[in-house]
Amino acid sequence: MKTVWNDVLKYATIGNILHLGICLIYSLISNKNITVSISFTILILAMYFVLALKYSISGEKKREISVLQLSIVTTLPIILFLIAGQILESIQELSSIQNYSLFYIIGAPTLFWNKPFESIMTLFEKSSVYIQMDINVAVVILVLLIGGYLGSFIKKSKESKNSQ
Repeated sequence: MKTVWNDVLKYATIGNILHLGICLIYSLISNKNITVSISFTILILAMYFVLALKYSISGEKKREISVLQLSIVTTLPIILFLIAGQILESIQELSSIQNYSLFYIIGAPTLFWNKPFESIMTLFEKSSVYIQMDINVAVVILVLLIGGYLGSFIKKSKESKNSQ
């Protein structure tokens, strides 16, 4: 059990570091046409897919619940930022200085994490920005689950093929 959690934490950390690196590269690009935006969205989603696939295939046999654990732990930091931002935004008694600080502590990291998903966010431009960001997190979780379960299926089929 401990090795499963160590693997989950290792792959979640790798995924988040790679995500932030891709976000940094995307932020430094000045020419942000729709093709570049879609390319970075696909790159991020492919990275999460390969990460979950590699997690499921590597090491000892894992239960199906471990893929769910990976997807939750990987997205937990941004989920906490989104929840905090949504709760703190609803507080009406904040001064302008507090709102400014709130944006730089909670809002800026959230926007930075969601930057490569601009192509998805433009599909829902009439909705709240928090709903758009929640959709981005849901898409990442879905891609992690698909990659992880596909990896589990591949590993099981290889094991059954080798045992015959």
